[in-house]
Amino acid sequence: MAKKVDRRQTGLRVLGRVRLSRFTEESTSVERQREAIESWAKIHGHVIVGWAVDVDFSRSIRPFDAPELGPWLNEPAKAAQWDILVAKRLDRLGAGLKLAPLYSWCLENDKDIICTTQPFNLRTPEGRIIANVLAEIAQGEWEATQERVLDSRQKLRELGRWPGGQPPYGYVPVKTEDGWLLEQDPHAVEVIRGMIALLSAGASLAGITAGLTERGELAPREYFRSLNGKPTEGKAWGAATVQNVLTSKALVGEVEHQGVTVRGENAQPVSPIRNPILTLSEYQDVVSKVELRKFKRTRTARTAPLSGVSKCAECGGNLHGDHQNVKGREYRYYRCRNRCGQSIPADLLEEMAEREFLEQLGAVEVHEPVFVPAEDHTAELEAAEKAVDELVKLMGSAESDRVRARLSRQLSALDDQIAELEKLPQRPASIEYRPVGRTYGAMWEEAASSPEDRRSLLINSGIEIDAKMLGRSRSGSGGVFEFAIRVPEDIRERMSKA
Repeated sequence: MAKKVDRRQTGLRVLGRVRLSRFTEESTSVERQREAIESWAKIHGHVIVGWAVDVDFSRSIRPFDAPELGPWLNEPAKAAQWDILVAKRLDRLGAGLKLAPLYSWCLENDKDIICTTQPFNLRTPEGRIIANVLAEIAQGEWEATQERVLDSRQKLRELGRWPGGQPPYGYVPVKTEDGWLLEQDPHAVEVIRGMIALLSAGASLAGITAGLTERGELAPREYFRSLNGKPTEGKAWGAATVQNVLTSKALVGEVEHQGVTVRGENAQPVSPIRNPILTLSEYQDVVSKVELRKFKRTRTARTAPLSGVSKCAECGGNLHGDHQNVKGREYRYYRCRNRCGQSIPADLLEEMAEREFLEQLGAVEVHEPVFVPAEDHTAELEAAEKAVDELVKLMGSAESDRVRARLSRQLSALDDQIAELEKLPQRPASIEYRPVGRTYGAMWEEAASSPEDRRSLLINSGIEIDAKMLGRSRSGSGGVFEFAIRVPEDIRERMSKA
């Protein structure tokens, strides 16, 4: 059984506890806490055997969950190495009810707690009362601080200032005479532009994600930490992260709080972003492409290169990739699953498709669909109507008269704005095809290592292939191969004008 700790003894083993809520606090705060603990240990004749220093860590988290302090409590081998947990103030350990388990644990494990500026004795009833009162005071201070911070952050948002925290990917906080604003981050903007270029070339979200990972690009949270001199945590890009970056309203200068666009009294968006990365039409084009990717069926690594492109010339059905192993050798085919039962060797069909595609279209310039925004004010009208939907949803959950009055003023301003927009002439949105500056042959070669990207190029261009085998024997040998490539009319028109 462990020896009971008597704080009147000398030579006891001290675990020093240091905590800062934010990495941006003065670095000397750590030193001041250390000095107070070291001074106390020296005066009382104790020896410091370890330190639990947690920086950028809130007091609202349980002590047992703290990255540095947690192991000294949770791991028996480490817990056996110290007798007294010493901090400058109780709030360096935690606040409120979250400290109760720590008190109990210390009593059960013959440990003691000392706060150099707040004396109490955890081993007496009176001392425990004092400790609980101090914990509740710390909790109250934390809650009051949180409320002040939230009010301050909300006010900054309403004034179009950046309230702090991680900014949207593509921007960095910059201090100006008017407060903190967001400006473009050149490197992140270059990454975003590259993602958009790949998206426009037909790449999937998964393909874009893989490319970012291969190049060693840091994911948004990791990138922000690195800019602030913090160690990265190893979080990687994912398709969802790529989608969030490409569809973020911050690209057009809007910021959101809890999923709702931040607006001023006149119901117009207010933003700390000085220079948006995209125009509204560019943003709508990107979002449109992302939405198309979302609705495409996810395919496995064994997807046949011509799936979704090749058709059965006998019945018009799709030809599906198939494979079978015979005596350790793999054979691939494209089969029609309808009654006609067409089966074509994959190598034959793929070689013919590549040869005919490049022969007919290799020198033709690729055109991509581009979203042409509505004119004159369809986009603004849609944005205003969406804002109304957001505010109506908030109105339903608002409880205070002040908040409801504010939302009413914003809705009234939006109502006036929509009424004016409805009077203006409108032109519906449309899709135009614009050259991308590269030929089909060049893009085919660029995708040489990715059959999926080549398949996407064919699908996005509307290319279809009709094929069938005639007169094959029952064993599947021989026969005559019929093949035809179908090129969309708009591409044929460009071919005739070239």
